[in-house]
Amino acid sequence: LELMTTICSVSEPVDMVFLLVLVILSGSVFVTEHRSGTYRMVYSSFRGRRSVYIRKILLVLAAAWLLSVLQTAAILSFSFTRGSLCLFDPVQEAKMFLHSPYRLNVLGLIAAVTILRGIAYTALSSIFLFVSQFFTNSIPPLAVNSLIGLGGFGMTHFCSGRFLAPSGSVIPQAGFYQYLREFSPYVLIDHGEEYLTKYESVNLFGHPAALVSITAAVNLAAALLFLLAGYAVYKRWFRKKGV
Repeated sequence: LELMTTICSVSEPVDMVFLLVLVILSGSVFVTEHRSGTYRMVYSSFRGRRSVYIRKILLVLAAAWLLSVLQTAAILSFSFTRGSLCLFDPVQEAKMFLHSPYRLNVLGLIAAVTILRGIAYTALSSIFLFVSQFFTNSIPPLAVNSLIGLGGFGMTHFCSGRFLAPSGSVIPQAGFYQYLREFSPYVLIDHGEEYLTKYESVNLFGHPAALVSITAAVNLAAALLFLLAGYAVYKRWFRKKGV
């Protein structure tokens, strides 16, 4: 159990590779219309534009959730090869979750972490898809989205203070990191399990709400907004004049 929770929290290289996969996929699904010369045919039909757009975003979002499931499967496979793992043991048996108020077993924890990572991948993929609308060449969206995805992931990691010497230099980053900690998809990807180690409440219109619930809702709302904005861009003629 300790091994499984440790592996869940140290999979940063896999996270970065999967983010790069989403960057490449998100950028290529729209550029292909210009490479194949089918852009004018798609644009000539309003229903065609809507249908094509929905299929493209469903493809990318399905890939995002598949990557989250694959990462969980890899973690589970490695955990089972290193020793026995009972999926129905309570997570409180692990030191990391000793004071967790959430009554989860190992299987529930795995499912929760997979869902939180999938939500984060969904939010970032929606941003990548939106950015990609403005380009007709694959290089610019690849560069911009890599900066957003990998750069944001690295900045969140830096602001956590893990790579800073204990000299007080981490103090200026504390406030900004707290903002990232509450709303950023990067922390959901990197350390989603930490939301379940203790109960953190947020004052929502005078009522307490679990931080993990608010963070998931914020990321889903952001994904929806970017997808709707992306469709508004996709159906307009000026996209033809993109880079």
